Amino acid sequence: MRRSLFSRSGARAGVASLASLAVVVGMLVAVAQPATAAEVETTAVNSTASSLDVEAGTAVSSDITKSADLSKFNAGNIISDAQFFDSGTMTEAQIQSFLEKKVSSCRSGYTCLKDWYDTSRTTTASAMCGAYSGGVRERASRIIYKVAKACGINPQVLLVMLEKEQGLVSHVWPSEFRYTIAMGQGCPDTAACDTQYYGFFNQVYGAARQMKIYTVYPNSFTYRAGQTNTIYWHPNASCGTSNVYIENQATANLYIYTPYRPNAAALNAGYGTGDGCSSYGNRNFYQYFTDWFGAPVVSDPCAQPAAVSSAKKAYVVSAGTLNARTAPSTLCSKNATALSSGTIVQAVGAVDGWLKIRWLDQDRWISRDYVRYATQDEKYCAVPGNVTSATKVYVVTEDFTGRIVPNSSCATDPQPLENGAILQATDVNSDRDWINLSLETGETWVARSSLRAASSGEAACAVATDVGNASLSYVVNAGGTTARSAPNSKCSINSTALTAGIVVTASAVSSDRKWVRVNVGGSYAWILRSDTTRASSSAVCSIPAEASSASKVYVLTETVVARAAPNSDCSISQTSLSAGTVVQAVGVVDGWLKVQLEGGDVWIPRSGTAYATSAQAACAVPGGVGSARQTYVVGEAGTTGRSAPNSGCASGAVDVSAGTIVTGVGVNSSRDWLKVEIDGRGVWLSRSDLTAATTTDLTCKEPSGYSAAKKAYVVQSGTVLGRTAPSFACGEGAVSLSAGTVVQAVGVVDGWLKVQLEGGDVWIPRSGTAYATSAQAACAVPGGVGSARQTYVVGEAGTTGRSAPNSGCASGAVDVSAGTIVTGVGVNSSRDWLKVEIDGRGVWLSRSDLTAATTTDLTCKEPSGYSAAKKAYVVQSGTVLGRTAPSFACGEGAVSLSAGTVVQAVGVVDGWLKVQLEGGDVWIPRSGTAYATSAQAACAVPGGVGSARQTYVVGEAGTTGRSAPNSGCASGAVDVSAGTIVTGVGVNSSRDWLKVEIDGRGVWLDRSDLTRKP
Repeated sequence: MRRSLFSRSGARAGVASLASLAVVVGMLVAVAQPATAAEVETTAVNSTASSLDVEAGTAVSSDITKSADLSKFNAGNIISDAQFFDSGTMTEAQIQSFLEKKVSSCRSGYTCLKDWYDTSRTTTASAMCGAYSGGVRERASRIIYKVAKACGINPQVLLVMLEKEQGLVSHVWPSEFRYTIAMGQGCPDTAACDTQYYGFFNQVYGAARQMKIYTVYPNSFTYRAGQTNTIYWHPNASCGTSNVYIENQATANLYIYTPYRPNAAALNAGYGTGDGCSSYGNRNFYQYFTDWFGAPVVSDPCAQPAAVSSAKKAYVVSAGTLNARTAPSTLCSKNATALSSGTIVQAVGAVDGWLKIRWLDQDRWISRDYVRYATQDEKYCAVPGNVTSATKVYVVTEDFTGRIVPNSSCATDPQPLENGAILQATDVNSDRDWINLSLETGETWVARSSLRAASSGEAACAVATDVGNASLSYVVNAGGTTARSAPNSKCSINSTALTAGIVVTASAVSSDRKWVRVNVGGSYAWILRSDTTRASSSAVCSIPAEASSASKVYVLTETVVARAAPNSDCSISQTSLSAGTVVQAVGVVDGWLKVQLEGGDVWIPRSGTAYATSAQAACAVPGGVGSARQTYVVGEAGTTGRSAPNSGCASGAVDVSAGTIVTGVGVNSSRDWLKVEIDGRGVWLSRSDLTAATTTDLTCKEPSGYSAAKKAYVVQSGTVLGRTAPSFACGEGAVSLSAGTVVQAVGVVDGWLKVQLEGGDVWIPRSGTAYATSAQAACAVPGGVGSARQTYVVGEAGTTGRSAPNSGCASGAVDVSAGTIVTGVGVNSSRDWLKVEIDGRGVWLSRSDLTAATTTDLTCKEPSGYSAAKKAYVVQSGTVLGRTAPSFACGEGAVSLSAGTVVQAVGVVDGWLKVQLEGGDVWIPRSGTAYATSAQAACAVPGGVGSARQTYVVGEAGTTGRSAPNSGCASGAVDVSAGTIVTGVGVNSSRDWLKVEIDGRGVWLDRSDLTRKP
């Protein structure tokens, strides 16, 4: 074997020149960089025996006996960059075969390179090399192959360096120390070797990495490409120097590693010895490389042809595997991509039996011999060209079928995608109307119109793509864990809490192995492995992986215990659900249902349920409820609060007024309903009825904490404004409360009282009130008044209308006669008092004094709407019946009005007049009347006559009695002498006329002509 003299001297130069750079590089390369796309793609080239155009120009011959023509040695271009950095020239198998051919038999007692094993270590990716996954007892050929791939160095270069440094490739009795310093890394000619580089793996990896350090930081070293460099002939400086224009980085790297140029004597000697100033390291590198692998400096096989014919057809790969290359040459393996059988490509050019195709973001070349024309349907599925990379995360906005190419006409391998799926983009087509998205099973193209950009919160929940298989069961540790829709702790969409002690089965593991995907009764979610421990097979809270999905809604027929797993022995997170609860099932197994609750899914026995009706189903408890904290204002139209996030849910519906300020405590999974608290009860509101609260709105926000209050208060003199929040700055929706108003307080905070009003609670300043007496408190304005529409009849004993729903309230009491028909306009919270309108005033009646009106009763019901009237009418010939309602069917309480009776109309509707009588208003048909003259009108029967019992004496001037309380009424006038004593039987509404009886006839006297009898 031939040894290369002075071959290790370069290690000294390389290490010495890096002494000051080591720390700098360590700081500059702070983030590990992954292997480049080129490194990944070339792995596929020549990887299988079925690959086409693999052998030509790339097969390695290890039995070359010729000697290189050293007259062609170019000191400025020892090896081209294309050759030096081509990491795909040899497979692992080819490297092993090469070593075995170089040494067919090793001397007894020694281990040759073909049989050498070493333990490699794992390294992280850097700017120089990609990550290296270490292993125990890795063969030398595997280490060389893996290092070449990781660092992007030609494995042929590494083999040549192993030979020129320690002769290891051809040595048949190598000592172990040769492996210790196999590449001469860290071994200068003038000092001892650095032990940190000892070991075969450390030497190969360290030397390859060293070459990349020179490449990444070219200006940090003595010898540089693209300029004239002064290079020594020999370590002995007296041998002199020469000027060399270094043409490329690869040649510069060789000089930095071995900083001497072979002189003429060295080149003339072939593999022999020159003179005293000869050095041999770079000569031997050129010579070994040429003899083993061919010329190290070749024209670029990946150069593009000067002339290319156009092509337009689509083609289908017909071979098992076809290499798509960056140039039309089998010698060009840089960034080659393996195309599988059936791949459809679009040709854009042709030259000499090669087709130029558009392949994603770059052009590629394939052999015309291994493709066929595509059919019309296949053309739709051609791989797109001019694709650019994309990095955003998108949300699918409608159910969509993903395609293998950006063309909806392509029917091959369709991928159904659900509305709401969150996916990471990898590419966008040239028209930018299709996005390529990553799935766990691969990639698919989706029309941009069916996507929207994900929010930062949604982006954290993008579907995991780089996952491995898993099958173990785990038990959740104390403290529980959060199951998420993606392996990302920032993902909160559809997250659910898993209670400590439950057992889950993994089906996948994330690429960093920190997360496992588990089956939670038919649904998949990701949990941190650090929150779990391995489970035993006997765990009673194990969630089954074989659960079937379920979609029906159920109503509980009895109280049931909800559990964390479908096992009655599982006592973790037991929750009691009362009969009548409506639940949405999402899974079923062995007589158990997995149902949604706001806090997460639970299991209940199927035996305690029944199918829900459609009305019940609309009120099912929602699942996947997320947290909410924002404040909103109810829009102008108001909204209806519901017990579930479903507009079809009528159970427990509550009207929420426009302008109401609410704070979210939860949001449903589709984020279109907000859960708020109203009167201490959770209520769902449609977000379409809400707008985000402004700073001004927030001044009217209900305080989150206040003390309860129970006393009644009376508003003092003046007017107090009831506000929606305890703040003088809150003016929206303010309600005026006049002096004397009695209110019931239900809360107090910072000098403000929260009091009940019929329309809802308001806040008033405490300073404007005083404690109510017990009599006043009985008349406090009620709160929690609900709507009412039913019609009732007052019972035989009559009833008393009151200003508040309290029999102890005497203020403003009014007697309501038996048989009076009333229609409710409100009902108190305990539903035992009804609010009605009597003479335009709201009056509360005890429901115990009322009965529901019958059909007959309703014929005598006062109409809810009629027009006002002001004229006086006279009854024509005959008799007219005055009725309690404008209907001939209403005969109860009818009053006969004789011809000539003059009446004052106060209302009109549908041919009927509402007229005043002393005993109350009645309805008469308009057809039985005529307009009264002015003289007749003065004698119209008065209405609203009250009772009178006092005795009076007619004054000295006497008076005139009239048939109506009107001095203009001349009809039936009678003179009443001075001193006449009369007793009142009635008084008009303005209380200025008194009705008395004279000679058995009712006569009206002016009270100004009377004095009270003592």
